Amino acid sequence: MCSSDLLQAGGTSRFLFDLTSPRQEKHNLIDSHPKIAAELQKDLKKWADALKTPGVPDGELQRAEKGWYDHFFGGTVAEVRAKN
Repeated sequence: MCSSDLLQAGGTSRFLFDLTSPRQEKHNLIDSHPKIAAELQKDLKKWADALKTPGVPDGELQRAEKGWYDHFFGGTVAEVRAKN
């Protein structure tokens, strides 16, 4: 996996995607690449701690955010977690 992206959805969901292939952009690889996920999580925390309001959001997702997951991943966050 040459180019990857970590996505954290609130406090309960994390996603890791291989950005080198359109097909893989919807397949959560978080369990199969824990080292990459851990490194990206550290980078995310470092970046988030430097924000004007520091920290990575860890609460429940807002309605619009849930809609985003439904649209792009074809199901609710819980359903996406169950698929992967």
